[in-house]
Amino acid sequence: MPQDDQPARVLPARPEALRMKLGETALVVVYMQNAYASLGGYLDLAGFDVSSTGPVIANIKRACAAARAAGMPVIFFQNGWDPAYV
Repeated sequence: MPQDDQPARVLPARPEALRMKLGETALVVVYMQNAYASLGGYLDLAGFDVSSTGPVIANIKRACAAARAAGMPVIFFQNGWDPAYV
């Protein structure tokens, strides 16, 4: 349950700083899957260049670690397919 008396943190960002209360904030990571970001995954096998994903993955790991250290929930959304749809 969010608390109104919890102090807000200000994070530097562009175009302006972000002001948030940790009790009302979560980090959401969307579609961070091997199929899209790894050698041998779906996109790689389909001929797309996934060689630049290494720094992105490292930054996501850093963001997750910082969020957890601050007591913030980290939520991962995964892409999925309904077998009847495909």
